[in-house]
Amino acid sequence: MKKALKKERENLILKLIVENYIKSGVPISSKLIAEKLNYKISSATIRNIMAKLDEEGFLYQPHTSAGRIPTDLGLKFYINKLLEEISSFKKEYNFVSKDFFEKEVDLDLLLEKTSKFLSDFSDSLGIVLYPRISRINFKRLKFIKLSENRIMLIMTTTSNFTITDTIYIRVNFTQNELDLASEYLNKNFAGKNLIYVRDYFLKTLPKERALLDKLIKKLINFLKNYFNFEKNRDKVFLEGQANLLAKPELFKMDELKMLFEDLEKKAKLIKLLTNFINAEGVRVIIGSEIDLPFFSGCTLIISNYRFKNQSLGSLGILGPKRMPYKEVINLVDYTAKSLTRAISKAHWEV
Repeated sequence: MKKALKKERENLILKLIVENYIKSGVPISSKLIAEKLNYKISSATIRNIMAKLDEEGFLYQPHTSAGRIPTDLGLKFYINKLLEEISSFKKEYNFVSKDFFEKEVDLDLLLEKTSKFLSDFSDSLGIVLYPRISRINFKRLKFIKLSENRIMLIMTTTSNFTITDTIYIRVNFTQNELDLASEYLNKNFAGKNLIYVRDYFLKTLPKERALLDKLIKKLINFLKNYFNFEKNRDKVFLEGQANLLAKPELFKMDELKMLFEDLEKKAKLIKLLTNFINAEGVRVIIGSEIDLPFFSGCTLIISNYRFKNQSLGSLGILGPKRMPYKEVINLVDYTAKSLTRAISKAHWEV
């Protein structure tokens, strides 16, 4: 019992240190914590607990006479406790009217709007990873030949969004072959996605008439090329770089410069977002957890948006380590659920 109470007291003091450091950005003294606790615990006892938390790697002391600052380990411990608390206390947040997301029918505009929403409400960088088209279940497909090496794909999704993509090809198709391919895919695979189609072809190549056999082989090569092309061309919406520039006190300028250089390329960020595309709920990733120099002074709060049980893409907020975690976690969770609902509602209204 005494051990549990002692641990509870340590957790409380760590929580207060993290929260006050996030607000002030200066080392936190035992005197301040004693004040926050209305002197129910003495400054001497608090100093001893802080020293123990320091030894365990949760806090560090910049210099001998200073108070304590949370390490990334201490910050992560605080965040994990916060996530447990949020998940056990189900509260509906309403940042905007319910139709804010649902009235947008163009997928690109919807995702761009979502990244701006995340940026505006967090005062940080809003991020939305565009879904890979190959992952999206389709209702109808149409291929149009633009030139010898380019095809336009027009997809109507099962959630009633229309998506177009220009595909560079190595296998030459006639428009007649493309029409046959569209007709065949729509008839046999409506409700599935292109990954399913590719896997089906590779595992159980159907015994169709000779013309379709030849066409299916060309389609397999086409899909292989398309998936490689799509992987190298992942798309992400970013809004709010100016928000980070307006917080020089929260970033080291060399780290911020490196961050913007990497955001310009987007490749590392996209890879990071893709790694968490199937994660459940909200995830919080602190700089030191990932071996990326540009990320060391940041925190990424991320979730995913879905259609039914299908994860389509990731969204989240990239900001400084000193951020109001509870509010931002709730914002990311709310946005992921709202975007999922908007995509699902478009389907049900078909």
